Amino acid sequence: MKCVICGRKFSGYGNNAGPVAKGECCDDCNLKVVVPARIGMIYADRERSKKNVTRKNSTGTCR
Repeated sequence: MKCVICGRKFSGYGNNAGPVAKGECCDDCNLKVVVPARIGMIYADRERSKKNVTRKNSTGTCR
């Protein structure tokens, strides 16, 4: 198979390249590109959640 991120051929099962790209990627791109992107999305989602809770608390609609 061919990695959708770096274009190199790889063997084996491959990895889901989402959310970086659509398709399969090699182990190197998974570890260096895809996993950090997913972790970044988790932290960004947590920050958005914190801001929403703070906003609700400041208006008195949430305890």
